[in-house]
Amino acid sequence: MTYAVFNQAIVTLRQALLEKETSVLDVTQAYLQRIDTTQAELAGYTRVLHDTAIQAAVASDAQLANAAISGYVPGPLFGVPISLKDTIDVAGVPTTACSHSQLHATAQQDAALVTQLKQAGAIIIGKANCHEFAFGGPAFDLPFPPARNPWDPQLFPGGSSSGSGVTVASGGAMASIGTDTAGSIRLPSTHCGLVGMKPTYGVVSLDGIRPLSLSMDHAGPLASRVEDCRAVYQAIVSTSDASPVQPVQTASNRQARRSGDFQGVRVAIPHQLWGQQARIDDAAMAAYQQAIDVFLAQGAEILEVTPPSLEALHAAASIIMMSEVARVFAPKVRADFDSYGEVFRNRVLVGENVSADAYLGACQQRLIIGRQMMALLESVDVFLLPGSLSVAGPLRTVDKFYFLKDPNLNVVANFTGQPALALPVTQTPQGIPTGIQLIGAHYGEDDLFDIGEGLEAQLRFAESSFMPTK
Repeated sequence: MTYAVFNQAIVTLRQALLEKETSVLDVTQAYLQRIDTTQAELAGYTRVLHDTAIQAAVASDAQLANAAISGYVPGPLFGVPISLKDTIDVAGVPTTACSHSQLHATAQQDAALVTQLKQAGAIIIGKANCHEFAFGGPAFDLPFPPARNPWDPQLFPGGSSSGSGVTVASGGAMASIGTDTAGSIRLPSTHCGLVGMKPTYGVVSLDGIRPLSLSMDHAGPLASRVEDCRAVYQAIVSTSDASPVQPVQTASNRQARRSGDFQGVRVAIPHQLWGQQARIDDAAMAAYQQAIDVFLAQGAEILEVTPPSLEALHAAASIIMMSEVARVFAPKVRADFDSYGEVFRNRVLVGENVSADAYLGACQQRLIIGRQMMALLESVDVFLLPGSLSVAGPLRTVDKFYFLKDPNLNVVANFTGQPALALPVTQTPQGIPTGIQLIGAHYGEDDLFDIGEGLEAQLRFAESSFMPTK
C-alpha cells in the first residue's frame, strides 16, 4: 500500500521512515511531483532544487539502511522537505532575493540555519519566492512573477515571505523558513492558513541571510500545524544566543495547556483593538472573537489592557526600518538603478530622508515602549492580536508607501523583539483562511507553542486539513 505522504505531522512521517513504511526518496519525489502540478499557477518557488534534493534523499536512505553498523541516529527532521525564502544562502545556489541585481549571486556556503536544518535531517527542496529583498512587492517587474494564494490564485498570499506560505499551503514543502521584519512570516501564515513563528530577536542566526533592517530582522518557520512549527524552530534555534530561561509552567500545566485547558491562563487584549476597530474587516474580526471565545470557554481570563501608543510605536518603527534599509541599499540602488524593481527602489530611497536625530529619537522611543511591553507581558501569559486586519485581498501592485500610512499590528513584535506565533482560526464562507497572533515574553517561545497547541486542539483546524485539494 502506498504511504500517504501529505498532511502528515513531521513526527509521524519520521516514524514511518524509521519503520520503512516509506523512504526519503519516495517522500521527496512526491513533493517534487506536487510542485510540478502547482508551480506554473502559484509561482511558489524561484528555484526547485530537484537534483540536489534527490541526491540528499538517496544519501539519507543509505544512512538509515546502514544505521545499525554506523550508529547513525536520524535527526528530528529526518526526510522532511523544507523550502527556504530566496534571501537565505544555500551553497552553490544563487540567492536571488527576487531581484535582477542578484540573479547570478551564487552562495559560497550555507546559511547557519541551513546547516542546522541539514544536520537535523531535512531535505532542502527549493528556494521560495518573496518580495524583492523582502521589501519591494508584490510587484510585476521582478525576475519572477509574484506568488499566488493557493486558496484562490487571484489573491495575495501575504508577504514578504509569500513563497514560504504558498509552498507549504499548496503541499510543495512540509515547512519553510521565512524572514520577518514587519510581519513577513505571520502575514503569509494568516493568509495561507498556516502556523508561523517569529522568534525572539537573536535566537535564530541571521548569518547567511540577506539583511534588510538589521535591528528588526528575524528568521523563523512556517508549517501546517503547531507541533511541526515547533520542531523546525527547535532545529534552528541558536543555543549560543538563546536565553537559558525555561518555561515557568510545571510539566502537568504545560500538558494541560497543550490539550486546550486554559485554567489560569491570562490573555491580554488591547482596549478597543488598539484603535484599529474601524479598519478591521468582518472576517478578521470574527476570527479574533472566535479565539477569545475559545480562551474563555476553556477557562482563561481575558484582560483588556491599554498598551503603549500604537501610533508612536509605528512611527518609531518606520523611522528605524527605513533608515536601516537605506543604509544597506541606497548606495547600491543609486549605482545600478535599473537593476532594481520600482517598488523596492522607491521605498529604499525614502529612507535617505531620515535624519540621524530622527533615528536616535526613534531608538529612544523603542527603549521606552519596549520596557512598557515587557511590563505588560509580566502580568499576563500572552497578548492576543488579529493576524491581520483583513483577509487576503486581490494580488496587485500595492501602494508603494502603504506601510508608512497606517499603524501595523504585525510590526509590534519586531519593534520589541518579543516572539509572536501566528495561528489560523477559521475560513471565510469563500474558503479563505484567517487567524490570530499571540505575542509572548522574550524567550517565551515554548509557552507560545504550548498555548498554540491548545488553541489548535480546540479549533480543530489541523484535523480538517487546510491544504487546498486542487
